[in-house]
Amino acid sequence: MFLLTNSHKLKFNQKVIALLFVFLPLLLISGPFLSDLAVSIVAIYFLLNFKEFKNHLKNQYIIIFALFYFSTLFNSFNFDYFFFSLKSFLFYFRFLFFILVISFLISKENKIINDLFKITLISIIIVCASGIVEFISIRLEYYTRMGNIQNLDEIITIKNTTSQRIAGIFGDEKILGSYLLKLFPIFLASYIYLNKDKKLNLKNLLFIFLVSLTIIVSMVISGDRAPIILFSFEIFLIFILVKQLRKIIFYIGTAFIIITSVVILNDPIVKERVVNTTLDNIKGEYNDNRTTFISKDYEGHFKAALIIFKKYPILGSGIKGFRNQCFKTEIINIDNVKCTSHPHNIVLQILSETGFLGFIIYLFIFYRVIKYIKYFYKEGNKNSLDNTNTSIIICLISFVIILWPLTTSGSFFNNYNTIFYCIPIVLCKFLINSKNNKPILK
Repeated sequence: MFLLTNSHKLKFNQKVIALLFVFLPLLLISGPFLSDLAVSIVAIYFLLNFKEFKNHLKNQYIIIFALFYFSTLFNSFNFDYFFFSLKSFLFYFRFLFFILVISFLISKENKIINDLFKITLISIIIVCASGIVEFISIRLEYYTRMGNIQNLDEIITIKNTTSQRIAGIFGDEKILGSYLLKLFPIFLASYIYLNKDKKLNLKNLLFIFLVSLTIIVSMVISGDRAPIILFSFEIFLIFILVKQLRKIIFYIGTAFIIITSVVILNDPIVKERVVNTTLDNIKGEYNDNRTTFISKDYEGHFKAALIIFKKYPILGSGIKGFRNQCFKTEIINIDNVKCTSHPHNIVLQILSETGFLGFIIYLFIFYRVIKYIKYFYKEGNKNSLDNTNTSIIICLISFVIILWPLTTSGSFFNNYNTIFYCIPIVLCKFLINSKNNKPILK
């Protein structure tokens, strides 16, 4: 199955390292331990073979990373919880080493992309199948038990025991929608790149549609609101920016609207979470019934993040600083502040934990992503059948979704989430540099 086994361009140890990257989508399903272990092994490989990679360290992005890393690291010692910051962030450089190693290997053997596509597809199928099976099982139980109700208390009990969010293979971790959101552009970009030498025919487009349809169904039944919103935004951006896929994306978008409407109208549990809960949040949960942006809890997190940023505006409160600062008496006792592990918004987490310096770096990266999209969009207008160009734009769109500030998000510096960021970075770096064999992105 794996083309890497037939590669003569990589040494045995390089093949092993490449396969750790290829299997990341599956390892991420298992949880943070195995996926982080794979990244750590690749980082160790970098250190053991440093001479092989030292010429790849002359890079503006590496300089920016080094500035961010060391300033954040030294800033940790300003706080009494520095041990927790160091424990989380001290070895964060392993992700940079991982990106450098895998980018180097893919530049030698692009069959790695073929293997990545296959494992990504298998992972998507496993996650979607587990979610759909769980959904059917829970709904059968729900409607069976509701048909034999005796009193109001029993109705409440049934609703409480069958209304949990669909998580599928992830169990207690309710990340099914988020996982599919992050893997969709990797699947789409790698598949289109693998067909770079031919025009996408009906068979190719039908395959893309069927996989997308499966993802849509699984995402909608999961009830994960933020991934649903971001997925619709992702589809919209692809529709606008990629002429070659505009027709199939229109069908995917139409299917998304139909499936979402049908599920919401016919499934009271999904409707309760996606529609009713959202409307209740917007209507307001305060005593004066004023409108809330998302929910009272989230607004409480946002308010706490801004307070912490004002307190430490230059370098922030350090990694893990939000949770440690927020629970201090002078902050937690402020009206409407809600404390948790992180602010649930990428910009507010960067501001509160890394300050203005981190925010400037965030803006710079966002700017560069938009700049690259603009460049390759113009390239696409010159040749709408350039599949590599199409793959690059899709890959870049995934960064827009990752960096998008106007939604809730997981912890940006969480190791598990960072691994998700590394995959499109590696893929996008390879695709851009393979464009006409010009090293556009060094």
